[in-house]
Amino acid sequence: MSLELTVAEYLLCFPDARSAFSDACIRQASECGRMYCERSEDVYKGFVCTAIENAEERILYAYTKPEHRGKGVFTSLMAHVLQTSEHAVRVSIPEKHPCFEAVDAVCARLGFRPTENLHTYSFDSSQKAAWQRIKAARRFDAGCARLQRRGCGVVSFAEADEALLRQIRDSHSTAFCNPLDPSAFFRHPSKKLSMELSFAAVKEGRLLAYTLYSQPSRDAVVLEQMAASADARGSGVILLPLVRSADRFFESGYSYCLFAIYEHNTAPNLIRAKLGKEMSFEGKVTHNYRK
Repeated sequence: MSLELTVAEYLLCFPDARSAFSDACIRQASECGRMYCERSEDVYKGFVCTAIENAEERILYAYTKPEHRGKGVFTSLMAHVLQTSEHAVRVSIPEKHPCFEAVDAVCARLGFRPTENLHTYSFDSSQKAAWQRIKAARRFDAGCARLQRRGCGVVSFAEADEALLRQIRDSHSTAFCNPLDPSAFFRHPSKKLSMELSFAAVKEGRLLAYTLYSQPSRDAVVLEQMAASADARGSGVILLPLVRSADRFFESGYSYCLFAIYEHNTAPNLIRAKLGKEMSFEGKVTHNYRK
């Protein structure tokens, strides 16, 4: 039977499932999603937690105790989420995850359809020299200086005033025409928005572009979003926050950075391809399913 799960039950009944990642998922679900467990009398068999964002319910984490695996626990939990959700439900799982085949089979059985795959890349702090070579070869600093001579400025979220932060937060529903929605990063502390590593390009007080990073752990950061306003796309203005964020990463002593790109998202893939000629990226594929 699938029942609501509390944070206290998670802590008490699933100690073997706990990790920094699972704890973060539970915190996020408690703020903006749902948590369910599969339970018979006093036997806790497994749980699932979700986040509701952008009219979509995303599976954040699922766990089945070893002695109950292969008995339909995950299938039952997923069926319950589907039956009770008011939104489209999305599942994501890395291709090399040990449970990939089992999750793929459950998704097919429940009527999920595969959607565009996500490619996740990482680089680490040892590549600072490569980043400096890229900046020099592609004249990134000169490009930034040229944009600034045209009146464009760049500021970290930590230094931005409330008016600019409001423009970033609401950019999904304004003339900025952002296909992404950054508002959840401002609403929910569990999203771990890094105000110091995220930067915005502005001109005369108007938001032109931004990079948004989270910091899920002390040593790791994630490039969650980068976007330019509808009338600034193709102008190269994204270079300002992109370069400043990368410089800050290498200056601040973080160990590694992650970023993810959908297969057919042309602009970020072109940027990654250009950087990849100098920098070494470790990549993995995540499969997505939606119903």
